[in-house]
Amino acid sequence: KVLERRIERLLNPQFSGLPPFLAYNCGLNSGLMIPQYLVASLIAENSVLAHPASIQSIPVSGNQEDFVSMAMTSAEKTQKILENCEKILAVEILTAIQAMDMLKSVKGFAFSSFSPSAKALHRKTRYIVPELKKDRWLGKDIEVLTESVKNGYFVF
Repeated sequence: KVLERRIERLLNPQFSGLPPFLAYNCGLNSGLMIPQYLVASLIAENSVLAHPASIQSIPVSGNQEDFVSMAMTSAEKTQKILENCEKILAVEILTAIQAMDMLKSVKGFAFSSFSPSAKALHRKTRYIVPELKKDRWLGKDIEVLTESVKNGYFVF
């Protein structure tokens, strides 16, 4: 939930001071509104997946044996939660970098005032996905960033 709340703060002009949804032409463009929906739905899915599988164990054979330990079900749920978290982190990176770009262009913020880590994250992100200047399908950007998170591309 914390990641989604950070995304909300960047997309909400009341908190960030930037245009709504980090869209340059808000009203015509929806910016990063839909990726925030994606993150909210993945967090909801993770909440369901975090429910213990062990409560589904069913006694069989005259109540003498447990049908299964549910370990494999737990492992599969954990794998799905991890995949969802990688995608959530990818959207947070996309949002943070877009906010950095908007701070530079809309607010005249000096890029040199960002931390070295933020500048490195910006450089690495913009090397693989372009800035969102007008609405476009962001699915491919999110896929590329998710794979990059998964493969350790952003480890400094």
